[in-house]
Formats: sequence, structure tokens, C-alpha cells
Amino acid sequence: MTLLERDAELSILHAHLTRTQAGEGHFMLITGDAGIGKTSLARAFGAQLPDGQQLLIGTCDPLTAPSAHAPLRDLQTALGPEVEMLLRERAEPGQLFPAVLEAMRRMPGAVFLIEDVHWADDGTIDLLRYLSRRIERLPILVVVTSRTDDLRSSDQLRPFLGELARTPGCERITLAPLSQAAVVSMVGDRNMSAEAVYRRTSGNPFFVTELLATGADLPASVSDAVLGRWARLSPAARQVVQTASALGPDIPAEIVSAVIGNDASGDIEEAIAGGLMCAAPDGVGFRHELTREAIFESISPVRRLELYRAILRIVQEQYPDFDPAWLAHYAVGAADRPAIRTYSVRAAERAAAMSANREAVLHYQRALAATSDQPLELQVPLMLAYANVTSNTGWSSENLRVRSELVDYFHAVGDLFGEIEQLRELATSHFNAGNNPAGELAIRQALVLLRELPEDRLHARVYATRAATLMLDRHNEEAIDWGRRAIRLAEQHGDVLTVVRAQNAIGSAQIVSGNLGEGVSTLEAGIAAAKQQGFDTIAVNLLSNLGSAGGEVYELAIAERALLIAVEDARGADLDGPLSYALAWLALVRLFQGRWSESTQLSTEALATAHGLAISRIMALIALGRVRARRGDPGVWEALDAALVLAEPTGTLQRIAPVSAARAEARWLDGDVSGTIEEATRAYDLAVRHQHGWHAGELAYWLRMAGVEVTLPFGAADPWRLTLDGNFTAAAAEWERRDCPYEAARAQFDSEDIEQLRLALRTFESLGARPMALRTTQHLRELGATVVPRGPRRATRANPAGLTNREFEVLSLMRDGSTNAEIGRALFVSARTVEHHVSSILVKLDASSRRDAVTSAIDRGILTM
Repeated sequence: MTLLERDAELSILHAHLTRTQAGEGHFMLITGDAGIGKTSLARAFGAQLPDGQQLLIGTCDPLTAPSAHAPLRDLQTALGPEVEMLLRERAEPGQLFPAVLEAMRRMPGAVFLIEDVHWADDGTIDLLRYLSRRIERLPILVVVTSRTDDLRSSDQLRPFLGELARTPGCERITLAPLSQAAVVSMVGDRNMSAEAVYRRTSGNPFFVTELLATGADLPASVSDAVLGRWARLSPAARQVVQTASALGPDIPAEIVSAVIGNDASGDIEEAIAGGLMCAAPDGVGFRHELTREAIFESISPVRRLELYRAILRIVQEQYPDFDPAWLAHYAVGAADRPAIRTYSVRAAERAAAMSANREAVLHYQRALAATSDQPLELQVPLMLAYANVTSNTGWSSENLRVRSELVDYFHAVGDLFGEIEQLRELATSHFNAGNNPAGELAIRQALVLLRELPEDRLHARVYATRAATLMLDRHNEEAIDWGRRAIRLAEQHGDVLTVVRAQNAIGSAQIVSGNLGEGVSTLEAGIAAAKQQGFDTIAVNLLSNLGSAGGEVYELAIAERALLIAVEDARGADLDGPLSYALAWLALVRLFQGRWSESTQLSTEALATAHGLAISRIMALIALGRVRARRGDPGVWEALDAALVLAEPTGTLQRIAPVSAARAEARWLDGDVSGTIEEATRAYDLAVRHQHGWHAGELAYWLRMAGVEVTLPFGAADPWRLTLDGNFTAAAAEWERRDCPYEAARAQFDSEDIEQLRLALRTFESLGARPMALRTTQHLRELGATVVPRGPRRATRANPAGLTNREFEVLSLMRDGSTNAEIGRALFVSARTVEHHVSSILVKLDASSRRDAVTSAIDRGILTM
């Protein structure tokens, strides 16, 4: 295929390659529909590299359950023996990723091409994210290709693509279809209607090429065109092409020959000459994945079964080191249940060992489905492994189902140890899902059964879990007591993991009960021990708890530092559950810091990765709802109603109080006095009973703002105590010390001092807090003060098109390729509301389409690529 209308894109790639010579690395993402020419562009660029400059290619495979780090395995030899060894030993990302980075640093000027990341496993996406954030310090160019019309169902890829657009040193090229003029030049003097070709292909280069290869008759579809080429091959070559299509997109030629039963090299050459196949890095492949798909889909079900059985037999016998993910894929095609079980488990174990937890989940699901006809005792080891990986991905409903089945199994067979251990795990799962009463019941059952066993390390584990459940309910003194009992017993048995888990509960309880210094020290000691022992998940949990506990008492500097590390580590280790919680709390920290656009982005990402993890969803929805309320944006109650539905079943102060405070604030901003009282009352008595100075203080504040005379709660936190005592200047200063500009301005608003009110107005306007800015303006006028006209919100002034904050959020998601429905789900608004925002954006940017709007915004500096 002739490369047309891609000179500008090639120039961009060459320009960034030149910069690598000065040590300035770059990350290029090439996106577009299937067949648009992503690979052609990348390979054309590679062919133009100067002599001595390396082009290294890694490819993702079209498997339903991807193989862990497939592109990295393609590159491992070039990256050196250390990377090869770490891959062989299934090293975790904390070891593997820095080694890859260092290997790339030693290859100045190299170009790394990672193809088809729409099929990537999550470990590969995490590696690419890791590299993209450090690319400017690497003397290399990384080029990544991805379809935009075939994004996988995982929630991991789309946020990553959006993240890249905002990462320094990263740039996105979205390939457009060919113009009609280009199609005319491709048709040339063929006896075809160029207009008809253009109309049928919409300028897709691959489609054009396939249709042109058919001759004078224009086929009805590209699939027909591909099959037309295939039909012109000899019978032997047709068999080879079908066999290769079942094997996969890039396979050694000798495997094709082995499956066929004779030397297929001549037939492969015929298929290459016929434009269907091509030489590939590891043997032979198809000229395009769409070609392979068209051939494969044409094979009858009976013939497919025969092919897969032959493929599985040959690969099993002759290639013992073959990728188990591919073997599992072949086994599914062959309907071979024992082979499905064997290779799915191997693939799952490899994926889990490398922290590709989502892939491990998919492989274990397939293995369990293939084991459903086996006795339950044979399924239990798989169920245990599956339960562990679902814990790490945040798939709480699946985790609860499997843990419950395991409890029942161990009870039925009289295995007391196993029953207690699974009850302990079940309690944690229930708490994570927001069903605290069920979790409380499970841990109490475990404690009762524990009395029948002599005291050992199992007791320590149950005690640590009990400490955690009490801490989550904010029974802080009891949590500390149980945690210390767990540590004493665990240390006797050398159980470091249980010691660390107990430190997690103790440190968190200490912080929220007012003992900040000791709590931080306890958690930091636990974090250090967890990292030293390689307990990635528990280390992230400790960091998240340090962040959430610090955030709950408004120690935002401590919270921010811990949560940023937690997010980075959770992403690196592919831990969706801990990641979503850390993101949700970081969103809350950004809310209080007045960084509201970041808060919205983080809460949206947290919701996308939380799956059924209620505790993450609650906190993310609170952040989202409070930002909208403070801005005066729509969608406040969609978020806060959803948060309340999730929080109420927990029955705990930790979840209900933040929701109540957020809803009370939103009601007050709406001018709904009775609603403010109702919302604040919902959790006020609970907060007072727990003597939680922050929650009780804020809820008392909202009751006071609604006209209810409340006694100052015992131990109310300083900013709330000062406000409720009428010392507004001191309260504002305390909020400013804690980096909470909105809260500081609100304390100034509560005063009758005109200068304080003017300071508050300035802050509210700079934040884009329209409801409070209007109230402050009105208050100043009531006091007879001259008020400077407010003018546009800061966010509107910040871009030349006058977009609102919400329109900017919608535009950012449009850039990332999201549909109206997807944008609506991300922002918790209806698709119709999104449609109105899109229409407004098109008018303001004088654009006729979504693509034109994004292009215009990038050209005007409103968006980055």
C-alpha cells in the first residue's frame, strides 16, 4: 500500500527522534480506526531510520484473556539478560519496571514500537504508564499504536489514553481517513469508479487497498475482498492460510508446517505473493489483523474444532515452553476441558505473579468453568487462588460469592482452620463492599470458632482483622487494643504480615482519634516493613490508610504525600481495588485544596476502577458531588444520592458522616434549610457518640447555619470550634494553614467584617465557586459595601473560548474518544445533558463536529494532545 497523506505525521515522528539525540525522550501514541494505517505509518518511519538506529517491536495479541507482558517478551532479548531473568522469574513490577527503564537508558536513539495496545494486558499498560511518566529523562522514542474503534472492555485502557494526553513528553497522533483525492490517485487508471471506492471505504487505506486488489468488480465488503484473494490461491495454500489464521497473528512457520503435516514454506510464499500473508518478526503473519479475522471467520465450526485440536496436540508435544495463555486459547477452541484447566491455571499463575491481576481473574474464571464437572474438593484450590486475585482487582461481588462458598465448604468437611480463615477473609470483603453488618457477623463467627483451637498464628490473623473492623467503625480504643494483641502473638510466631496488618489498624485509629504523630509513625513503620518483605498490596493499603486518615483530620500535606505514592504503587502492581480507594481519597484532598478540576478527574477515574468496591465509590461520589455543589454545576444529587445509597447500609460513621456533611452543604447552598437540618442530623448523634471532633464539628456547623442552636460538641476540631465560637478570623487562619482555601473563605464569609467578606469573595471567584460568590456579594450589599462586579468565573477566563468547567471536562473526554453515553457515566449526568454541553462547545469553538472542536481546542491551547 502506498503511504499517502502522512507526511505531516512522519515529520512529527522524525522531529521527536532528533530530540532523543539530545537526551530528550518522547512518547508517541498513534490512534485511529482499524485499517487506517497506524502500523503502515510506524513501519514507514522505521524504514527511514538512519543506519545504526534500532527499531525494536513488541506486539499485543488478540486474546480474550491476554498474555502477561507479551510485548515485553518480544523485546526481552534486546533489553538484556537482567530483564530476561526478571521475566523468567515473574518479578513484580517494582523490580521489573526499573530494570526495563535502565535497559532503555543504555540504548540512546532507539525506537520502541509497541503495537495494538487495544489488546494489551494490564501489566503492559502499567509498564507503558510507568515509562510515559519518565520518558523525558530517557534518550529514546516510544511509539504506541492503538485502535480507537475497538477499545477493550477493561476500564484500564481508556483512562490511560486520556492520561497520556496530559503527560509531559507525550503526544497523540490520530490518523484521519484519506481524502477523496488520495483515493482517486490510488484507483489510478483501473476500470473502477473512484467515487464508489471512496464512498464504500470512507477513505480507510486498508479497505481501499483490498477493494482495489479485486479487479474490475467492486465487492460488497472488505471481507468479501479478502476471501476473493484467498479463493484464488491453490488448495494447499488456502489450507495453510486458514491454519495460520487459527494459530494467531504472528507464528513460526515451522508450527504451520507441523500442523499441516508437511513443509508449508512454498504455500506460505504463495500466500505472501497473493497479498494475504507477510513475513513477521517471529515467522509469518497476516498483512493486517482484519485479513486474519476475515479468513478465520469464514472457517466452519466443524473445521475450526479440527484445526484447534491439531494445533493443541502439535504445540503441546513439540513446544513445551509455549505461552500458556495461547495454549489455553487453543484449548478453548478445541473444547478440551482438561487442557483448558491446565493452561488457564498456568496462565493465571504467571499473570498473578507479575501483578497482572485482571488477566489472572479471566484465566481463573475460564479454569473454574472448565472444572465445574469435577468434585468440589478439586475446585477448592482454584477457588482460593481466584478469591485472592479478585481481592486485588476490586471485584467485590465475585470475591464475596467465592469466599461464602469456601466458608460453606470448609464447614461441611469439618475443616475448622479453613472455615475460620475464610470467615476472616469474608469479613474484610463485606467491609470493602460496604456491608459492615455482614462483615461484623463474619468476624464474630470467626472469633467464636477460634475458642476451639489452641492459640497460634491464626488467632493473630483474626485479631488483626478484628482490629481493622473496629477501626473502620471508628471504635478506636478497642481497635488499638485488638491490634496490639495481634502484634504480640504474631511476633511470637514470626508472622510479619500479620504484624503489618495490625499496624495498619492501630496507626489509622491513632490518627483519627487525635494522636497524629504516633499514628503516622506506626503506619510508616508498617509501610517500611511491608515494602521490605515485598507485600505490595498491604503496603498500598497502609499508604491509602495514612492518606485517608490524614485526609479525615484535614492533615492534607501528610495525606497528599501518602496517596500520591499509593496511586503510583497500586498502578505499578495492577491493584485496582487499592488504586480506586487511593484515587477517591486523593480526589477529596484535591477538593479541599481547591484543585477542583483535578478532583473531578480523579474521582471519575476512581469510579471507573472501583467495580463493586463500595468504599471507593462512596468517597469518589462525595468528592464529585461536593465539587459540583461548590461550583453550582448540575449533577450534584445524582452523585450524592448514589453515595447515600451505598453508605447507609454500612451503618458506620466513617462512611455516613462524610455523605451527610456533603449533602447538608449542598442543601444549604440550594437554600433548603429544612433539608440541611435533615441531612446534618442524619449522622450528628453518631459523630458525637464516637467523639469524632471533625465530623461532629462540621455537622454542628451545618445545623447552626440552618438556624439550629447546638451545643459545641466535645473535642470539636479547632477550625470548627473557632467558627462555632464566633472567632472567624482565627478559624480562617486555621483553614489556610491546612491548605483549605474554600473553607477559609467560608469562615470569612461567616463574619460581619466587610474586609473579610471581600477577601472571601476574591477566593470564591478565583475558585469558580459561583453559589458562595453570589451569597457573599449579596451579604456585602446588605452591609452597604461597594462590590466590584464579579465578571466571568476564573475557569471561563482561563481559556479563550469561554468554556465553563463542566464544558472543559466534557471536551477533555471528547478528546479521549468517549461517546456521550460514556461521558455521562463518567460525570454522573445524563446523555441528554452531555448532548447540551457538546452543542454549547461546538458553538463556542465555531466547530461543525466533535473532531473539529477537539482540533480547534488543541490549536488554541485550550487542550493538549
